[in-house]
Amino acid sequence: CWLKENLNIGTMIDSTQNPSDNGIIEKYCYNDDSIKCSIYGGLYQWDEAMQYDTTEGAKGICPIGWHLPTRNEYLTLRTLVGYNGNKLKEIGQGTGRGVGTNATGFSSLLTGIFSQGYFSFLGSNTVYWTSTNYDVSGSYAFQLVGADTNIYGSPVYRIGGNCVRCINDSSVSALPIELTTFTISVNSNNVTLNWNTATEINCASFEIEKSIVNSNTWQKIASVQASGNSNSPKHYSYIDKNVNAGKYSYRLKVVDLDGSSKYSNIVNAEIVAPIKFEMGQNYPNPWNPTTTIRYQVPVNILVTIKVFDALGREVATLVNEPKPAGSYEIVFNGHNLASGIYYYQMKAGNFIDTKKITLIK
Repeated sequence: CWLKENLNIGTMIDSTQNPSDNGIIEKYCYNDDSIKCSIYGGLYQWDEAMQYDTTEGAKGICPIGWHLPTRNEYLTLRTLVGYNGNKLKEIGQGTGRGVGTNATGFSSLLTGIFSQGYFSFLGSNTVYWTSTNYDVSGSYAFQLVGADTNIYGSPVYRIGGNCVRCINDSSVSALPIELTTFTISVNSNNVTLNWNTATEINCASFEIEKSIVNSNTWQKIASVQASGNSNSPKHYSYIDKNVNAGKYSYRLKVVDLDGSSKYSNIVNAEIVAPIKFEMGQNYPNPWNPTTTIRYQVPVNILVTIKVFDALGREVATLVNEPKPAGSYEIVFNGHNLASGIYYYQMKAGNFIDTKKITLIK
């Protein structure tokens, strides 16, 4: 929960002065005009905003129960709005592609800044302090620019005058990634994984890992992008296609934006080997220019599938390699062939099957 407006507390000092650790909160007002503070909020040096406390997440000049946001809390906000700064700007703030929509209610104004003794960028720029220190002279800040949608983040000099927007202390206990279901189903030799989350925070991706049952060796087979931050249910799925016969385990590695991760529970699937050799009719048929051919083998064996024209001349080799027991499909592209009748033939040991196909362009 963020304050809806910039802080405007303390005593205005002249732009020729520097605030000090004197027990009085001191601020700049744009162009040394107190009315600007009542509209846009005060501009504070970092040390003054933090009340000379360098602890990340310090209360600083924020009200009781609130604190200056950390860099990570601003990163979370940036992710939540999809890196679209217009969602944070008040309606009408900005120009062109940078016009604010205030879709979040953050209501940011383009307050300008105070830097090196000068006020500038009123109506085109605003900078928010974080409580995260960078080095002896700089601290992290986030910037909105009126001319584009970006949200910029970088260290800036502490002696500059920038805005303060506080965040509630209760926001520190952000929603965890809550995985509500993780299920598996098998169709032929395809394994479908489905999972649902109730909430997500800082979730970058779900890495799908696979192993043979009772093996301790896991292999990453895919990555699915997460929603980032969400407090509403989300659904995800992934299909592991053309899996060889056997018993397999699957799990999700939930990766956060900061690179940390955790694992889901493990689900198992079994792909049963076919009981006979078989090659199906291609589909679609007639076709142009691609068609799919399915076949299966009950044992590990060398398989060849070749395509011939009506005169028996070989025009393509689709498969020519050993295959473990299982079901497979291949896509044949006939873009370089003339319209007409063709035949495709599968050989596997003593098994031979030939089928007719028609290419119509």
